[in-house]
Amino acid sequence: MKFINVEFAASRDEVISMLSNNERVNKNVRIDTSKGKPTVFVQEKNKNRIKISCKYVGGPTKDNGFVQGTTLTGKLIENDGVTRLRGVITTEPVYHFFFLVMVVLFIIQCVRMRGISLIPPILIVFNYFMFKREYKKQGYIKRYINRAQRRLSSD
Repeated sequence: MKFINVEFAASRDEVISMLSNNERVNKNVRIDTSKGKPTVFVQEKNKNRIKISCKYVGGPTKDNGFVQGTTLTGKLIENDGVTRLRGVITTEPVYHFFFLVMVVLFIIQCVRMRGISLIPPILIVFNYFMFKREYKKQGYIKRYINRAQRRLSSD
């Protein structure tokens, strides 16, 4: 989970236009395309809400076969020509909620039975390797937004 709080020196429409333009934001950026090209999709939920998701396009396997994938859910607020993007980047919140509940139940069971179980650490390692590629998308979305901010202010 990563928190985003970025200010753009532009109007709300210009910010959405910049975030939606993958070619302009990723211009002259070297990206490893062996697993596919990371592409950002922007959706406006209503006047203030925005959802930004990331998928690898053109890779050898289909990406985001999960319920939601890695997304930024946030608000765009415009005041006096400055637009602020605030939000949270999460990776598959539904799965991680049930995973967290399961780990807590295992820990409670270990305390109740007065024994140590290897299952919670094994699940944490499994979770890391299973979602390693999805976790990398969190950093990509954050860097993408920061690049969009720099490109918008330099133009």
